[in-house]
Amino acid sequence: MVVSAVPQIFPVSAFAHAVRVGDSGLMAIFTAYFDASGSLGDKNVRVFTVAGFIAKQERWAAFEREWRLFRDNLGLAGCLHMKEFNFSRGAFESWPPDDPRRPKLIDALTDLIGKYSEKEFDVSLLLDDYRAADMMFALHEFANPYALVASIAVSRVSKWMKDNQPGDSVLFVFEKGDIRQDELRKLLRAESGPEPIFTPKEWTENGVRMECSPLQACDFIAYEHAKALTDTIYKDKRKLRRSMLSLAKKTDYGQYTGLGFEFLIRVCQTFNLPMRPHVP
Repeated sequence: MVVSAVPQIFPVSAFAHAVRVGDSGLMAIFTAYFDASGSLGDKNVRVFTVAGFIAKQERWAAFEREWRLFRDNLGLAGCLHMKEFNFSRGAFESWPPDDPRRPKLIDALTDLIGKYSEKEFDVSLLLDDYRAADMMFALHEFANPYALVASIAVSRVSKWMKDNQPGDSVLFVFEKGDIRQDELRKLLRAESGPEPIFTPKEWTENGVRMECSPLQACDFIAYEHAKALTDTIYKDKRKLRRSMLSLAKKTDYGQYTGLGFEFLIRVCQTFNLPMRPHVP
């Protein structure tokens, strides 16, 4: 099979045509995209973040067109993955750390985020605190870190929609591949919540490489938020990275904090989770 070297945009409007929301049969007008940063299997990772944006379908379509054009102009054929970008791997193997295209790419992305997104959402969890709470209560049996953080992100989007767009519907799209994503679906169903859609950033279809561009922006913001919190809380760094500063200027930046031990204990108590047998 021959795979096209030129990625084709997977139109976000395809989600609205494929999925009907609610009993009314109305097509969704807004789409919220989310990605996660932080490997739950790595004990050295101390912050887990789910972050993303919400916008109307037509704004996402415009974002996709401009982002693709800018990447083409820089000679970048592949998707933006922050782990590849930061370590000159994959599509960025030929981009050294001092390559002038690097700040241009990040500035262009933050400009487009500020231009087209309606609202930015991020939820971070301090994993050391999660593990401590899980030693006391049956927390992981209730929700793993991914399901817990992603469900909070969904609830915040739902509240924003109720406050700002009460007559409209929203689709929730998450990057496919994070650990135990089926538990998010189960958790949302238990609360009569929305049905999430899981899709990869890029894939091959009939010999053509496809991509979902908004998830690249989510990858960027999730990585930057997790990095900023890790540096601030655990490395005592007070100066934000240039990329985070660029992002902060274009979004509704505030004091980002991580959900910690006290919050997790309240969750355990609110849902009457059983205590571990060894806890008096």
